[in-house]
Amino acid sequence: MKLLDDAVDILEQEKDILIADDVKGLVEITQKKEKVFKLLENALKNRRFLPSEKKEVLSRLEEIKKLNERNMHLLSVAKALNEYTLKICGIPMLEGKPIQNFSFEAKI
Repeated sequence: MKLLDDAVDILEQEKDILIADDVKGLVEITQKKEKVFKLLENALKNRRFLPSEKKEVLSRLEEIKKLNERNMHLLSVAKALNEYTLKICGIPMLEGKPIQNFSFEAKI
């Protein structure tokens, strides 16, 4: 039951965080939610629960899954916007990443 308790504790700590301030925060939140998802999933496989407990765990799994799907969509949008911004600024890319130490002048 410790595994389930750990997963629920992590989820309770994170439940109020739905929107990140930046992409790094979004990645961190998504990784934490994924960790909780795996803990709860393992708990379901390895433990016997009362029907009410199992329903609660399944509910939490569904909540985490929806949040992670949303976060993954937001991450893909952020990545696309970043690439578009770099393209507009004329910063060359190499294998999808900006070339380091590249400088440019903005002409108005």
